[in-house]
Amino acid sequence: SDVCSSDLAALSPETGGQVYRLLQFNLRWNHPDPERVLKLIEDEQPDIVTLDEVSPMWLRKLARLEAAYPNRV
Repeated sequence: SDVCSSDLAALSPETGGQVYRLLQFNLRWNHPDPERVLKLIEDEQPDIVTLDEVSPMWLRKLARLEAAYPNRV
């Protein structure tokens, strides 16, 4: 079903609805600065993180976030 603006208003924090923060990154398999991306994720503490183009190098780097984000697909 479609979501309309009145539905979104009902979900706002002011009305007691749940709000989740999402952070989406395309890491590019060869991103030159993993430390900067990881620090941003740690600083912003989003509820959900979605990542594209995760390479084996990124899997190793992302291991430090496992405690904060134990669920993955």
